[in-house]
Amino acid sequence: MRLWLILTSVVTIALVVAALLAGSQPAQITTIDAATTATGMTTTRGAPTVQPTITPSVTSATASSQAPAIESNPSTEVAPTVTPEARSGGNKSRVRQMGSLVLLKLPITPHGFERIYIAYKSVEMDYFKKPKRNDTVVKIYGFLNDEARREFAELSYNSSKGVVDFILSYPDTVTPDEFMKLVEELRRELPIGDVYFASRLEYAVLITRKNATVAEGPVADIIVLDDEDFKRLSLKYLGYEVDPCSNVILLPSDYGTMFTTGQVVEAFIPLAWYGVRSSAARAFLQANILFEIRLLNISAFEADGYIGKCFAESFVDVPPYKTYAIVEVPEKAARYVHYKNWEYRYEIALQHPERLTRAFRESNVTRYINWYRERLDSVRKTLQELKAEIGLN
Repeated sequence: MRLWLILTSVVTIALVVAALLAGSQPAQITTIDAATTATGMTTTRGAPTVQPTITPSVTSATASSQAPAIESNPSTEVAPTVTPEARSGGNKSRVRQMGSLVLLKLPITPHGFERIYIAYKSVEMDYFKKPKRNDTVVKIYGFLNDEARREFAELSYNSSKGVVDFILSYPDTVTPDEFMKLVEELRRELPIGDVYFASRLEYAVLITRKNATVAEGPVADIIVLDDEDFKRLSLKYLGYEVDPCSNVILLPSDYGTMFTTGQVVEAFIPLAWYGVRSSAARAFLQANILFEIRLLNISAFEADGYIGKCFAESFVDVPPYKTYAIVEVPEKAARYVHYKNWEYRYEIALQHPERLTRAFRESNVTRYINWYRERLDSVRKTLQELKAEIGLN
């Protein structure tokens, strides 16, 4: 399987020595540039930017709700286990033609707000002064100055609860229950596997080599699964359940060229940062973690690593909404499923004009409705092309 968002090349990070190696407090978050991917896309990750803006623009921090890029109610409803043959009406040859199942991460809320939630929560809980956890497995470093505190006070969300309210009321936010309706529709066309709902922390740099000033390693988005889902995923693709309270990270098989099961690696995770008025972060919270690796017997379309919520909650407050649905899909149908998700989200937005009014704070929401309609039309045209391409017509 092609190694979509990282795995053929390594990310090099210039890190403050004390931050990563010695443990003293760094002066600022270091920018991390992800390597050019196998698809020709370049992903840049670093402080203190938020995700790409949506058009029309939103409030102070902008939602990345703009499709498509093979990119709440915290329900944990999951799909029943059904064989691919049963889902596709017994057409085994068609199942084989579509390739093996892979893990596809589908956004169901505006993403990129996790760091804003965590930053607010860390201010509220005073984690910048007294981290939730500091031991041999997890070491937390934080910095917050008065200017950053003032900037936090000026944000329209006001609190961590304000961030959650914004996400759950956003026009194209889809709850897990709503998403399962899309899954049932997809199962009439495709051999869709199991579904896992997840929150996200931030990317992690999994260190494979370092010296006094530089650390190198591949990037993985840290995806937090509810404990039962974490055990279910590990049982299915490892053959045994992994304790969700342990520091184990489940990596797709794509990482097998760099790591081995049981290997312990150091990881650098910028949990939160803020600094709108400066290129340097005025506030940040970062974690240096020792992860024990388990390699799953399944590939993924993105550079993700899965940890249990029990472990994540031991060092950070995980956002209480689900950002993604992780779906097992046939490899050759992944782009089709990706666009079906965006079609569904745009349809949800158009069904709730009152959400548009609240989100964009205007009595006349016609131009926003028109934007969603244009995006929906564009996605549907792409879906028709993809249906023909994979033989669903």
